[in-house]
Amino acid sequence: MFVRSLFALVLLAAGPASALSLIPGETLSSSDYFDLGEVADGDPAFFGTVLDVVTRSATEVRDGVVGPGPVIPGLYDVTGTIMVTVHRSATGRTVFAYDFSSIDNSGAGINGARVFTVSGFAGYTIDLGWNFDSFPYVPAISRSADGDTVTVEYFDPRDTQVSLETILLATDAPTFSFGGSGTVGIEIDSFGTTVRSLSELPAPSAVPLPAAGLLLAGALGLAGFSRRVARAGAAACPPS
Repeated sequence: MFVRSLFALVLLAAGPASALSLIPGETLSSSDYFDLGEVADGDPAFFGTVLDVVTRSATEVRDGVVGPGPVIPGLYDVTGTIMVTVHRSATGRTVFAYDFSSIDNSGAGINGARVFTVSGFAGYTIDLGWNFDSFPYVPAISRSADGDTVTVEYFDPRDTQVSLETILLATDAPTFSFGGSGTVGIEIDSFGTTVRSLSELPAPSAVPLPAAGLLLAGALGLAGFSRRVARAGAAACPPS
């Protein structure tokens, strides 16, 4: 809590963010998006018609001991959750609103989910936004060099069933599918971090082939068809 309070003071002195776009290979800190990245409820660029709400979770269970006592089976029981709400914004964008949370059912040590990833964004632009009522608890949000994966990293292992903020990724995707994936990095005291995979998350639909590409593919297909017809004709009419 002290770290969070200290970081809040740093943010106040950092000034407004310089950009909202999350480009491939980029890492944004809270000081980058603290001001301009804040999205109010009902902002037409990020909110609109809710298309779907999906929740995916992963659980890590480990045996452990308390003090000098015997090994307790399943002492550590930690679940990390990604909930994503897909919006068709009033401006026509497909927006993915993420709520990341975790719960520690053991009560022993410092445990929780700290690092989350979501994938399936290659080929699309992403505008970043966040929506909550207090200082951000996310020190860094990054995008992989190929543009496919967004990583959200919290200060410390989270032990709360309630998301502290909603991370919004607004895309120019016309539709979405369930071809996305994600991971949850679960930290358990004395065991380190275990990364669990999640599948069938909402993500932008595959980038459509550009019109020029479609024409080229059609031309190549027609050429192949013509060659097959020519070979068939030559086989049916052997030279005399």
